Amino acid sequence: AQMAFAQAEKINPRHARAALNRGVALWELGRHTEAITAYERALLLKPDYAPALENLQRARSDLKASND
Repeated sequence: AQMAFAQAEKINPRHARAALNRGVALWELGRHTEAITAYERALLLKPDYAPALENLQRARSDLKASND
């Protein structure tokens, strides 16, 4: 799935939903830092994109908790 979303981003690099979906796929693969970067990219493309903001906040919180 992550590869499909990466391809969608290449086709349309200004597509916030593709960046969000790529972040979700990366998170599920355990690639947390890359997932956070994808969520941040989605928010750069669409600053008011609530799903990306929610996932970013959750990811940062989860990552912090696992490092504590």
